[in-house]
Amino acid sequence: FSSPHDVDLVGDVSGYMIDSARAGLRFTPLSATRLVDTRNPQLRIDPALGVTPLPAATDQRIRLAGVRGVPSAAMVASVNITTTVSSGNGFVTAWNCNGARPNVSALNTVRGLSVSAAAMGQLTTESSTCLFSQTATHLIVDINGFWAP
Repeated sequence: FSSPHDVDLVGDVSGYMIDSARAGLRFTPLSATRLVDTRNPQLRIDPALGVTPLPAATDQRIRLAGVRGVPSAAMVASVNITTTVSSGNGFVTAWNCNGARPNVSALNTVRGLSVSAAAMGQLTTESSTCLFSQTATHLIVDINGFWAP
């Protein structure tokens, strides 16, 4: 990393990958499929979220497997998370809902901008992941692949 200016740099490690064939999992790429979009009342993809921005400082459980063509056996998901119309600068954390929310960000929200980031993570036994947003924001989640036995 190089920059013509001084910067503060933070790096978060949210996991690691091993030889998935040895672990008994196989990656299946997908054409990107929208799973969540809180902006569009016509899509109503995830009715639990409604069509309003995700409230600030809340955890939201989102089902990623067993829906929209993703098999229930999926154990890890590869997604793109986008925030837009954020109420302020902040961060979004993604984790598998088991245990305490980690103190790392999957992406940073910026007031007035749409921000996207790729994320991969283990799903719960209920095929879900959790998202936390520090600020109120519209949330879009697209899945582009999964690992399953």
